Amino acid sequence: MKESAWYAAYFLADKYPLNYFPRAIPVIEIKNCLSIASQWNSAVSSYERTCLQIVFESLILNDIDEFIYPWNSRYSQDPQEILNFVITVYQEALSAYKDIVERWFGNFTRHLQTLNMFPIAIEGVVITSPDGRYSLDWFWIPLKEGNSNRVIFNLAKAPMTENEISILLNNARENRDKLISNIPMTKEETNISFSHYHYKSSNLFTPKFPVTHIVYGWLWNDLKKLNLVSGRFDPHIW
Repeated sequence: MKESAWYAAYFLADKYPLNYFPRAIPVIEIKNCLSIASQWNSAVSSYERTCLQIVFESLILNDIDEFIYPWNSRYSQDPQEILNFVITVYQEALSAYKDIVERWFGNFTRHLQTLNMFPIAIEGVVITSPDGRYSLDWFWIPLKEGNSNRVIFNLAKAPMTENEISILLNNARENRDKLISNIPMTKEETNISFSHYHYKSSNLFTPKFPVTHIVYGWLWNDLKKLNLVSGRFDPHIW
């Protein structure tokens, strides 16, 4: 929610160049944005506006003068802070994706590939290197009905040997196999759950709005399966 609210505040303030990203936005600016109807523009959805209103009310209630960018920890050199950043981003992405499809794609929910895997776990590893770069490796792991979505990442250091990578991936596969062994799955669902995803640092740490970047990517793939969009989702637009 905070990222969506920040997105709305950033664009509605209409004063920050695209190549400049402030550390924080004064609450007084947010108040002005919310009070001027003409500043609602097509770059900001009703969902993002609602998030901004909720966050604004919370900031006022707690007597806070600035809305701080929620992902400042992504610039940290501390691997533990980066790990926490990755876990939080994916937790919020799962929550935001479910909220968006239930709000605006109600007639398609049974056809949306990602949603139909829920409840789901994202399990993976954040690989750090001495030069400050990071990469991610993770799997989708379907869970039994009644479970909540969850995100599990651990830290690993680069460079990793082929044997270490093999052990890591085999452990992840074994954990996944145990979880899905008693879950009826279609052929397509089985293929998805056995998919392995690798992201270099630029794919997650460069976008100003990483949750939006992830959620829109998942949604794009869902809609592409339904032939409602075509081509590739541009990973650099966020």
